[in-house]
Amino acid sequence: MCQVDIIVVCSTSELLRNAIIAKAGPQVQTEYNAKKASNRQVYTTSNGTLPCKKILFIPWTVNPSDPTSLKTSLSEFVSTAITYTSKKGYNTLG
Repeated sequence: MCQVDIIVVCSTSELLRNAIIAKAGPQVQTEYNAKKASNRQVYTTSNGTLPCKKILFIPWTVNPSDPTSLKTSLSEFVSTAITYTSKKGYNTLG
């Protein structure tokens, strides 16, 4: 299994978020719930049982009636992930 420093999760995708948290285990669920309650937009949890160092949760939304917003919003999502990874001294993300 490939190990990365950071696993990036779209926190606004309930299906994806819940699947990652379920696989990571109850410790990550507890951390996620506590950090979500803090109303921060971007946050990390421990890795739980996943082969990474941290799990990074970033919200992503797009206006479906504006096709040009897709590129901008996706670019912002990726940029946030790369910036966080770099600032924290990590090298790989998945």
